[in-house]
Amino acid sequence: MPAASTKAPSRAKTWLPAALVPAVVLLGFASLALTQSPSPLRTLTAGVLTAAAVAALGRLAEGRILRAREATRDALHRASAGDLTLSRAALSRSGDAALAEAFHGLMVAMERILASFARLSEAVSGVARDLTTRGRDLSLAATVQNARAEETAAAMRGTDAAIGSLRESMETLAGAAENAGASLHEMTASVMQVSRSTSALRAFVDETAASLGGVVSALQEVASAVENLSGLAGETAGATEAIRASTAETDRQAQTAARLSERVSAAVVSGKAAVSGTLAGMHEIRGAVSGASDAATALAEHSARIGEVLHVIEEIAGETNLLALNSSIIAAQAGESGRTFSVLADDIRDLSDRTAVSTEEVRGLVSSVRSGVEDVRRLLAEARRRTEDGVDLAQTSDATLDEIETLALDSRRASEGIASAADEQSRESARVSEATSRVSSEVARISEATRGQLESARAVNARTDRVRELTEQLARAMEEQATGGQALLGSMERVTSTVDAIAEATVTLADGSAAVVTSMDEIRRAAERNAYASTSMNQAAQALEQESLLLRSRSSLFRLPSPAPGGRVRAALRYLDEANFDPAFCQTVPQAILVRTWGEGLVRFGEGTRILPELAESWEIDPSGTLYTFHLRRGVRWHEGGTLAAADVKASFERFLSPATAAPLATLFDAVEGYDAFRAGHTPGVAGLEAPSSALFRVRLARAVPFFLQLLTLPDITVLPPSLVGDRDRARRAPSGTGPFAPREITFGKVARFDRSDTYWDRGRIALDGVDLDLTEDSEAGVFQRFLDGQLDVVWDIPYPEAARLMADPRWRPYIDSSVQLHTSFLVLRCDRAPLDDVRVRRALNHAVDRAALNEKTFAGLTVPAASILPPHLVGHDPNLRPYRHDPERAKALLHEAGHGGGLALTAWLSPKDSRDPLNPLPVIATQLEAVGVKLALEVLPGEEMSARKRGGSFPDVRLSRWFADFPDPDTFFSSLLYSKTEDVLDAGFRDAEVDRLVEKGARLLDAAEREAVYRELNRLVQAEAPLVFLFHNRGFVVQAPRLRGVQAHLLPPPVRWNDLWLEP
Repeated sequence: MPAASTKAPSRAKTWLPAALVPAVVLLGFASLALTQSPSPLRTLTAGVLTAAAVAALGRLAEGRILRAREATRDALHRASAGDLTLSRAALSRSGDAALAEAFHGLMVAMERILASFARLSEAVSGVARDLTTRGRDLSLAATVQNARAEETAAAMRGTDAAIGSLRESMETLAGAAENAGASLHEMTASVMQVSRSTSALRAFVDETAASLGGVVSALQEVASAVENLSGLAGETAGATEAIRASTAETDRQAQTAARLSERVSAAVVSGKAAVSGTLAGMHEIRGAVSGASDAATALAEHSARIGEVLHVIEEIAGETNLLALNSSIIAAQAGESGRTFSVLADDIRDLSDRTAVSTEEVRGLVSSVRSGVEDVRRLLAEARRRTEDGVDLAQTSDATLDEIETLALDSRRASEGIASAADEQSRESARVSEATSRVSSEVARISEATRGQLESARAVNARTDRVRELTEQLARAMEEQATGGQALLGSMERVTSTVDAIAEATVTLADGSAAVVTSMDEIRRAAERNAYASTSMNQAAQALEQESLLLRSRSSLFRLPSPAPGGRVRAALRYLDEANFDPAFCQTVPQAILVRTWGEGLVRFGEGTRILPELAESWEIDPSGTLYTFHLRRGVRWHEGGTLAAADVKASFERFLSPATAAPLATLFDAVEGYDAFRAGHTPGVAGLEAPSSALFRVRLARAVPFFLQLLTLPDITVLPPSLVGDRDRARRAPSGTGPFAPREITFGKVARFDRSDTYWDRGRIALDGVDLDLTEDSEAGVFQRFLDGQLDVVWDIPYPEAARLMADPRWRPYIDSSVQLHTSFLVLRCDRAPLDDVRVRRALNHAVDRAALNEKTFAGLTVPAASILPPHLVGHDPNLRPYRHDPERAKALLHEAGHGGGLALTAWLSPKDSRDPLNPLPVIATQLEAVGVKLALEVLPGEEMSARKRGGSFPDVRLSRWFADFPDPDTFFSSLLYSKTEDVLDAGFRDAEVDRLVEKGARLLDAAEREAVYRELNRLVQAEAPLVFLFHNRGFVVQAPRLRGVQAHLLPPPVRWNDLWLEP
């Protein structure tokens, strides 16, 4: 598109043909003046011709003006009739370029408004359908509730009759229980008397039995002792016999040891003689080796001398050769007379040659001899070393044999002593054995007598035991009878008490039954009210549907232009800091724009926060809020081929949740059933993710999450084809999906080009041929200037002063759209360290900041001052909650109360990039704080230095920050920024038990009204605690080239949707 097509139309003047009239008149009179002698007739003729020309030109101008007026009137009539299809070319026929551009701007603005009405109508219709469904469900529930209430009331009436009968039966039972109780009292007294007599008899029997038991026990002990003694006698005899055998064996072994000692001594003597001989032989070998070594050394010296002789022989051979040569020369000179001398010369030469050959052979032999001599010398040296070792070992063996000889003599003497002692021990063992035999016979006699006494005592004791057993049975029977009587008496008392309790309970039950009947009547009336409410809801839904139809019919009176196919839209993305196009790491708006160009999720956001179908054409949520069932579109195709199935959705979700992927926002889905087990590696998949069929996908939650559907709109969980799920590198560099545009080229830091996908499931809605995104790093001002120069078709990051200028320019106003973003900027205060651990200091800083002046000076008055953390459009935002007012005196008073009346020094950190940003509000804020006695020092630090200081435990007092909502729910602000049980992403050190409690409560509630109340309370509490200096909510702007149509600013990224755009021809 040419550059001029992007710029706002200039205020060019309308072309007027009448401006040519003076030129024609002057031309006529000039031609007349050029004649040499103008006659009156010529003058008259020139005047007439001039007048005719002027008249003709006037008619021409009048015709043009009439046609332009007619074109303008036609355009106005068509526009007033609702025809908004007028093109820029048709509008330009008015002849007034400025008017044509104004008309075009009007068409674009009206088109945007009507498109909003159409979306509003569809949204209202959708709400009406939802209300109708909910009303139908409510009506059915009310009908069921009414029927159940009637059934319960009938059952309670039957229960009342049964209670009356039960009351009469209880009165009869109470009388019978009273009579039975009196009889049981008398019987119990008699039984107790018999029981006491039986107890006395049992005591006498027990004493007798105890005495007999003592006698029997004593006899048993005697018998046991005698038996033990008999056993010991037998054991003693056995042991004595064993000692005798052992002593004999010891004597035999001692004699054997003595003989062995004698043999060892003899062997030692022989060994010593052998060792002595060996030692002498080793000495002789050492002498022989030494002599051989000396001979080898002499042989080596002789070999060396032979080498010297061979050298002399070689020299002689050389001289002989020289002599032979000279002889040949002399013979040749002598001629015939020197022939004999020539023969002699040849003989000399032959002798010299044979001498040389022999010398070489001798040299080789000498060399071999010398090599062998060296080997012999080496071996002899080794032999000498080993001979020396043998001499040492022989000497050591001789000494060892001396010791063995000594030990053998000692062993022989000891063996002889042992043999003598064993003989003595054998004689003593014989005497002990004889005595042991006599003891054994006496013990046997005593044992027999004791056994007789024990048998008699046992017989008497058995009869006593029988008497005691009978007595105990009698006593036990009497005790049981007495206990039974007491128990029966107690039972009767309990029966009486129970009867009384039942009687009282029947009264209470009757009262309760009456209350239940009353409650059933109230439930029935509530069911009737619910039925009436469902009817009213249905009527309201019908009214909404009628209003939607009316709005749609009114909108249908306007003819909107049909999107023209073709063309490529050009835009620029700023701050794309990392060459990673994997959607799992989608942390910025530019990344979200990229991902949403080629990828899709189950659901998406519409213009606001309404959730619309995407890959899932519909879904259901069970009443508990823990089961989500998604019905996938059929026939959805991947860019790279193949058809989407529920298993692909499951695999994409598990890839995102996998710890191997390390997706930053994976923890947002920790409520999915099986999340913890999967992350810990205990299960291969996530139990709560199910794909029962190719078109059905389910998510089970361990706990209800009221904003779970909003989480599913995140670009981070874009559904990927199977080829990318397991290929992390390709997902980073060359993504692919099911979106409206397929990637053609993505080069980090340069460009991303996308072409319309011919397999897109909603192909008919896409008008553009493609989208080209410039990824080069640039400032807001640089990107905006490129837009003004015609290099870009749409821009959304523009400086606030430029946005204010465009909004004030009527030529640009139709082509700019804006909305307040889900964003809050603030100063982070380090709340866990003095002096900012005092809430009075934090409130003082909030009072010290003049937000209105800061907004005008830095942001051209276009941002929205923040009262607390929540931006508009979110549940819990209270428009009646006002921001901290600018009150320097109040700020000083709070500082004085906190003990800082003399002033306060704080530090803030800035990155080099932020320090160069002209829109950075910190310098202005520092000036405002200084006015209340707070000196804010701005320290510029590289990111690496900031990180290093934080790791070392050092943090700034103040830091400028901001937060964009990950999803449109207040939980993303409170749980991410101010909940003390998660990561402190702000490094604020803020902890408040009440804030934590409300955050947890809000995350659990499903009722919309209750959530609204909780988050309003949270927003007010956070404002009062002031962990931040609340600044502004950003306003987002979208500016389009005049020929770009279908642009609508969206609350959530991406700011524009490529699906809706088209280019005028």
